[in-house]
Amino acid sequence: MASLLVKSRIAASRVFRSEFTAAPLLRLYGTDGTVKDAGGSFKQKQSAEEGVYFKKLEADQLAKLKATHETEITHREAEIKRHMEAIERHKAEISKLSEDSDSD
Repeated sequence: MASLLVKSRIAASRVFRSEFTAAPLLRLYGTDGTVKDAGGSFKQKQSAEEGVYFKKLEADQLAKLKATHETEITHREAEIKRHMEAIERHKAEISKLSEDSDSD
């Protein structure tokens, strides 16, 4: 009786382990039924679609980066213009002060 109970527990533990530990291991090694695992024309189609997707994603990212840089350049050029006007204004004030001090 005791040996029968031990055998049934061992069998139950084997079933438990195989059911709950095999699935994560299969997912870990990538054999969970993805299209790439199937091979053949599906694999080629999936690879081509991924290539197109990532190429489009990269192009979108580069376009956004270019737009950001162009906006930054426009902003910096406006700042430079504003600073140049301030420099000219200060130079004019200095020359006006120099003329006023010379006339005294």
